[in-house]
Amino acid sequence: MEVSPLKQKKKQKTLLVVALFIVVIGFVIAYVFVIKGGFISAPSPTEKLQPAGLILEEKLKQVDLDITFLVKNILLKLRTYGDMPVQKGATGKPNPFAK
Repeated sequence: MEVSPLKQKKKQKTLLVVALFIVVIGFVIAYVFVIKGGFISAPSPTEKLQPAGLILEEKLKQVDLDITFLVKNILLKLRTYGDMPVQKGATGKPNPFAK
């Protein structure tokens, strides 16, 4: 099936527009992350820097967990089947291709 020259030019024009759009988006992303330093601004020199552990500890103190669902009757009825802890046994099947 032969493609007419008009359809071919239209497809090429559409492809060119899409390629230019992708290039522009690439330049915008490069500008934001390379030149500007990303979406998150760096702390100012006057700010006191805190170690990551302290920040995480402060965030965890703000979290209020409700674990009452662990004590419901349905979960208390669960039982363990089999021997605990699981013992390591033989694994795999013999090689059917070995002579």
